[in-house]
Amino acid sequence: MRLVEQEHEHRLKHENSILHATIKEKCRGHWIGCGLGISCISAAVYTSHIQSHWAVSVALVGLPIAALAQEFVRTTRKS
Repeated sequence: MRLVEQEHEHRLKHENSILHATIKEKCRGHWIGCGLGISCISAAVYTSHIQSHWAVSVALVGLPIAALAQEFVRTTRKS
């Protein structure tokens, strides 16, 4: 009986470590996505300020938004 209890404890520890790793990975992804989004918006504002071609600003904002929309659609289809 003790062997079964030890195996159960080990399985719970393993599942908890996997859960914590997944949470850290998702959190890291959110921070990276936030940083990239802010930098793209800042770059679009800067190119607009220096009066660059309008397509440059649109591309700097449009591509991250398209990537976010794609990720949103992909994650909603999983669940």
